[in-house]
Amino acid sequence: ASVYSYKKEIQTLTMQMMDNYLRYRTGQVNQAVWAKETEIVVEKMNALNKFSIFSRLYQAHMLIEQEKYNEAQWILNRIAAAYENKEELEVEPSTYSYFLYLTTLYDRTDERREQILQEVTGYYHNHPENHRLLWVLLHLDEQYEGNSLKKYLMIEEQFHKGANSPLLYLEAYSVIALNPVYLTKLEDFELQLLQFGFKYKMYNQDLIGQLIYLSGKQKNFSEKLLRLLEFCYQETGNKECLQNICTLLTKGNQ
Repeated sequence: ASVYSYKKEIQTLTMQMMDNYLRYRTGQVNQAVWAKETEIVVEKMNALNKFSIFSRLYQAHMLIEQEKYNEAQWILNRIAAAYENKEELEVEPSTYSYFLYLTTLYDRTDERREQILQEVTGYYHNHPENHRLLWVLLHLDEQYEGNSLKKYLMIEEQFHKGANSPLLYLEAYSVIALNPVYLTKLEDFELQLLQFGFKYKMYNQDLIGQLIYLSGKQKNFSEKLLRLLEFCYQETGNKECLQNICTLLTKGNQ
């Protein structure tokens, strides 16, 4: 029972940490609030497991975001020493890749970044179903910065492999928010993304317009789509949106 409660507590704290980060990234809270809330969660995680690598890595990430590079480097150097002593620590590819990525945020030499990119690409090649590795890869590989459609399609592919990652939803949603034309259909992935984006109050008129346009072409009833259209109508009062809600209800005989 104690192992179960420990795992449950770690899971709850990880979700809390994730939600704090998403609220920060989506502009709902400022950096100071995010850092304060995160520090509390990290301390709780460290108290539960003093050997937790992930919580310390996240703490380093938070310090880097605040430009407290010396403090972050001190934490990462200690983790590097632990990784060198392999007997003490099992190397899990996604956590280790996250560690490598964080080191590139203060050691910005091209050579270092290229070396780490190759290493992480190798891990992802061996574990293509690992959505955490994909997140690291998207942030390391500059080809995705210049090709947002490629990034979007990579995340969609990961979704169809079973990934349910809010961090990847944020990356993909950011792409369609800037390029609504990339939203070409309303299937499970797209509906999940839109639901995520609306939850964090990230939407613009162009994206809502694309949703309304595509919803008018839907052949079958969808509960999830109905909820999205209802939200859009409440936010915009768009008459075409209301018309599409009525049409969708008719298709579902509601």
